Amino acid sequence: MLKTEARSRFGSWLTFQLRSRDISISKFATRIGRSYKTVSDWLEGIITQRITVDELVIIAQTLNCPITEIMTYYLLDSSLENQAYAMMSVERPWLTAAERQQRFV
Repeated sequence: MLKTEARSRFGSWLTFQLRSRDISISKFATRIGRSYKTVSDWLEGIITQRITVDELVIIAQTLNCPITEIMTYYLLDSSLENQAYAMMSVERPWLTAAERQQRFV
């Protein structure tokens, strides 16, 4: 289980984003394809599995914010090992408009 100051910044940032958009943890978890428990852990600053760039892009699209903002709180504050892992195997780091609409239904 990873818990660092950087993760705490990511959790604080994500908490603010969800509250300011009035998005519940459950709804956000469904939209990004993660469990309620995982997102809840993120908000507490606990990351048990690394987040890939693909997932960061989906989070950015879900919150309608720049990927660079998320990377500021997650990637740039985490260890080089985590940054390298997140950058691996990016298949298609975006959703089409139809895919995005389908996630929000």
